[in-house]
Amino acid sequence: MLILDEVSSCNSLFTPDGLNLIREILGWVRILGPILLIILVAFDFASVVFNPDVKNNEHYSKIAKRMIAVVLLFFVPTIVRAIFNLDGIKGLLSDDPLCMNATGTEAKDKLFFSQSYDGGVSFTKVNKTKAQVEAEEKEKKKKQKQQQQQGGNNEDCGLIVESGDNSKRSYQTISIGCRTYDVYLQRILGDIPFDGCNLAQCGCSAMAFATAASGFDNSITAYEAAKLVKARSFDGIMGALRSKGIAYSGPFYYNSNDNNESRVQALSNQIREHLAKGKPAIALIAGGPYAKDNHFVTLLGEDNGTLVIGNCRKERGTIEELVRESMCGGRKGVLLVG
Repeated sequence: MLILDEVSSCNSLFTPDGLNLIREILGWVRILGPILLIILVAFDFASVVFNPDVKNNEHYSKIAKRMIAVVLLFFVPTIVRAIFNLDGIKGLLSDDPLCMNATGTEAKDKLFFSQSYDGGVSFTKVNKTKAQVEAEEKEKKKKQKQQQQQGGNNEDCGLIVESGDNSKRSYQTISIGCRTYDVYLQRILGDIPFDGCNLAQCGCSAMAFATAASGFDNSITAYEAAKLVKARSFDGIMGALRSKGIAYSGPFYYNSNDNNESRVQALSNQIREHLAKGKPAIALIAGGPYAKDNHFVTLLGEDNGTLVIGNCRKERGTIEELVRESMCGGRKGVLLVG
């Protein structure tokens, strides 16, 4: 859903219609200015032709002054905007509707956009300043994080994506289902050894464990995960979970070489019920848009019916798509964590 908020500032002394009228008048002034210049220059030339006593220097001086006046007509508003945008001056004048609106440095009507994934569009009008909108958004995120830390109602804990923690080597944190997870960009972790290789080339099992486990123990880092996961398998991941005292069940395998829809739906429902409890899952997949070869990923939750996936080429999809397109052949399946 695309939400467009029309935010009014400057205590609503200038309405959007009033501002549009001012802009229209200024537009006509800019159009009429050059026309007036042409008329006056033509008049000056006519004066010289019909009145030989007029000095050429005076004639050219008038033309130059008029041309400068027209140039200023175009560029003075731009110069004023630049001055008012300087640090200190903008803040000093931010509450002055005459300065801010008349010069256009802070147009009264500001548009703020936020987007969710359902593809719908709606428009709402609010009467708030930019600072108020930002403060409300900050407070909303703070409340959601508190709910996540306290294990609140899963329905109240929407998706929040923020920057990661460099000390853990995570590049993002994703909060969903009342838990917050560290998410890793595996390809940049080639400097961390893992199982005779390194995390960038061979460490998907360690990264899937690190992301899932971080929802229960936020002290876990990429370095620790590389030491705890002893093998590139479900067994290696389960051993690491046991060492941290984190429960799990499974793994449960799709166990089919074709798109058996009854099995697809059965496994999808099992995953969905687990994620709805605010708990993650670790899946072994291959093929499709999600992973070229055997690859462990972390399933974090659903956002408006869309699966949120960590450590994956395609970070969003549906549970059914993941099972159907990436779990055929061999022992592909899922480990339910927590």
